[in-house]
Amino acid sequence: MDDGVKIMAFQKKRIAIMLFFTAFWFTLFYVLGTVELSLTVAVLEIGMGIVGAAFIFTLLRCIITPLIFGRAFCSWVCWSPGVFDLFGLYKSKTNLRRNKWLYLKYVVAALLIFFGLRNLLAGNANFPTQQVSLMKDISVIILGLLFAFPFGHRNFCRYLCPPGSLIAYFSKWGLLKIEGEITKCKQCGTCKTNCPMGVSAKSYVQSGDRIYDRECILCGKCTDVCPENALKYSFRRDKDTW
Repeated sequence: MDDGVKIMAFQKKRIAIMLFFTAFWFTLFYVLGTVELSLTVAVLEIGMGIVGAAFIFTLLRCIITPLIFGRAFCSWVCWSPGVFDLFGLYKSKTNLRRNKWLYLKYVVAALLIFFGLRNLLAGNANFPTQQVSLMKDISVIILGLLFAFPFGHRNFCRYLCPPGSLIAYFSKWGLLKIEGEITKCKQCGTCKTNCPMGVSAKSYVQSGDRIYDRECILCGKCTDVCPENALKYSFRRDKDTW
């Protein structure tokens, strides 16, 4: 089996896992009820209600999980990106550049948190109906695919995703990261050219660091395409980032 086939096989397996979670989350949200509603049943006994349930869900997904697994949630578990990556498997824009618009998702998240807290304090905290949530998720997928050609198939994740911004922020201190062997790295730039998030792994390898870039979603594309097999997953604490 040649390298190209191996790369395609690994990415297909990862995308298959994501599509499974796409079906799982959509079933949980729109067939069996919202995640917030499901979690509320578990926390009602301690008097936290639906607001407490939503808080627990956000805490687990956006803070605790990235402190352990980095942004792996974004490339292995999240619902919409499974469709994005399936598209990118065959029509992927390469050599993405970093720009100031990457910070837009943090602004979007800050505004949502501000208005959410304001409504909560005012006693007007309401969760969207299933119909509204479904239209929102479908709109995200459609817009993400429409802008895939000019901005890359992960454009929504890079620029707009509010939960992704929180996950990205805390992922810097995550235990799971990708690291490289400086003796193998030839600085060819293949990793950056093929990264769906525009991360340059070679700069971290040459400095002797693991990739703690907040845009890294741990999809493993760089480990696949590296002609020297210089990159791999690792799980440990980084002294320099804590």
